[in-house]
Amino acid sequence: MKPTIVAALAAVCIAAGGAAPSQAASINPVNLLANGDFEIVDGRIGLVKGAPLDGLAAGRRSSWDVFSALPGGLSDAWRTLFGGGIEVQTNPTLGGIDSLPGFGGAGFRYVELDSHGGRDTNSGMFQTVDLLPGRYELSFWYSPRTQDAARDDNLIEWSVEGVDALTLAQGVVSGPGGPQATQQGSWTQMRMAFDVLQRGPTTVAFAAGGRDNAHGGLLDNIRLTPLALFGGRDGAGASDVPLPAAAGLLAAGLGGLVLLRRRRRASAGRGASDDV
Repeated sequence: MKPTIVAALAAVCIAAGGAAPSQAASINPVNLLANGDFEIVDGRIGLVKGAPLDGLAAGRRSSWDVFSALPGGLSDAWRTLFGGGIEVQTNPTLGGIDSLPGFGGAGFRYVELDSHGGRDTNSGMFQTVDLLPGRYELSFWYSPRTQDAARDDNLIEWSVEGVDALTLAQGVVSGPGGPQATQQGSWTQMRMAFDVLQRGPTTVAFAAGGRDNAHGGLLDNIRLTPLALFGGRDGAGASDVPLPAAAGLLAAGLGGLVLLRRRRRASAGRGASDDV
């Protein structure tokens, strides 16, 4: 049985509990997540096709592989939470959609979490950062890979968990037929503001839901931005920064994380070709 994002993240938060906070106290318009656009690469080898990450080239043909972790400079940034790994695709693997421009310029790569390879393809990824008390915004760009709402291919669940596995924000985004009205072949930005009241490690996680069929939602340009830092541990004396316009703002409940649903269905028609 596949672990839920709840159980998987609980283990991550316990392991990170002793980490020393390292974030600077000043507000900067920077991304607090490493490699949020997936454009930092190195020579690590893929798990399915044996392709090096820095060898996935944007060109005239499909170029992709699945990795257990993605680099972020001096250390790994995104790590597998559960499942087969993180599938990185380059332009023009899917033909109908290309990566967004990266934070540093042109973009060539994006991620799919209904990863190719094996029977259980739905996967999750996470990154942990140390945050000061304050208000933050998580944003990311999403695109459904398929247009068929009945197949439930495109579901992505996300969460933010703070000290002691406290859920700070959570949500679900899906493809055609879902409340966000996203469309195949185009990117839609999702945004959520949340408060951190206790300084310490905070984990951002994404996971594929829906069918295990190697055709899921796509992610790019994930950003965690500070909006205001609070003057005290309990949030008193906040230095307010106006919240940006909430186009695409995600609704989120704080009553507990949504369980990641597993549907063990046979994947008819899945071949062993260069298909992603």
